[in-house]
Amino acid sequence: MLDVPMTEEARDEWGAHVLEHGIPPAPERLEIGMSVPLARWVADDVGAVMFVEYFADPEDPDDEPWVGCDMQPYRRTPTAWDVTDSSGGGGWFDPPFVRPDMGSHEVAICSFFGSGDDGGKIEATCGVVGSGVVIHELHTQGRVIAVPIESPIGAFVVVTAAAPSELVFRLADGSEARRVTLA
Repeated sequence: MLDVPMTEEARDEWGAHVLEHGIPPAPERLEIGMSVPLARWVADDVGAVMFVEYFADPEDPDDEPWVGCDMQPYRRTPTAWDVTDSSGGGGWFDPPFVRPDMGSHEVAICSFFGSGDDGGKIEATCGVVGSGVVIHELHTQGRVIAVPIESPIGAFVVVTAAAPSELVFRLADGSEARRVTLA
C-alpha cells in the first residue's frame, strides 16, 4: 500500500500503483480533495483506473459540492505505467462507496470518454454492475480480454486503443448480461 494520501495531487502515483497491485480498500468517507481508486482495467498495452472524487470550488461559496468519477488511462512501457495526457468522466453515485440499488444482472454505464495523445486514440467506459455480474470482456481485433469485476461495489472501467470494440458483461454462469459497442 502506498504511504501517500488519496488526493488529486497523488492520483497519477495511485493509478500506477493500483494497476500493479489492485484496488485498495475505500475510506469510510469521501472528502473534498480526495481522489479514491474504485476500479481498474489491466491489459497488455493499456490500463485505466476509475477514481471517485468530491468536487467543489473552494473559492466559490455558491458552488454545490458533487460526487464524480474520472477515468485515467495509462500506457504500459517496458518499465512502468505512463499516464496519458487526458482523462474523462462524469457524475457518480452518492454515497460513493456503496453499490447502488439495482438488479443483480444490471449494468449501468456512467460515462464514455475518448481522446487522442502521442500514443494514439484511447476510449474508456466506466460504470457499475449488479452483484451477479462478475466479468467484463473487451472483444477487439479478434481478441477477447476478460477482466474480473474487482470492486466490492461493482464499479468497473475499461479502456481500449482499438476501435471498433465490444464490451460484454458476464454472469457467474458465463451467460451474457449486456453487450455494448464502443465506436
